[in-house]
Amino acid sequence: MITARFKSSRELVCTCLCISKVWIIMLHDVIQEAEELVNLAPDKMLLKWMNFHIKKAGYKKTVTNFSTDVKDGEAYAYLLSALAPEHSSTTLIETTDPKERAKKVLETAEKLDCTRYVTSKDIVEGSANLNLAFVAEIFQHRY
Repeated sequence: MITARFKSSRELVCTCLCISKVWIIMLHDVIQEAEELVNLAPDKMLLKWMNFHIKKAGYKKTVTNFSTDVKDGEAYAYLLSALAPEHSSTTLIETTDPKERAKKVLETAEKLDCTRYVTSKDIVEGSANLNLAFVAEIFQHRY
């Protein structure tokens, strides 16, 4: 019997009210996060999406822009490893040369049917607009 754990019905009611308050606070936080996402600029939403997936894959840094933060291709390697493990290999992440890693990133993205808006040179040079288009393309194919 559920009331057997409580000394009185008053204690049961107080416990239920406390649990209800916790649920209301949690629901409020979820709604607030959803509202923040809806109001984000598209590039900021893509950054948030990308960071969510690369963190899950074990990437230690936070990507804050589509230029200097992605120049070495490492964030892309983690992103593609997280989103398309069937097309990724450990060499994608383990490659240390940025130009070589960028080439492997693009080869992997092609397996997802991503249109090539960017070249390996664009990645390494940190072309913000082209890198933004590249992440948008990955998003479109793996969302």
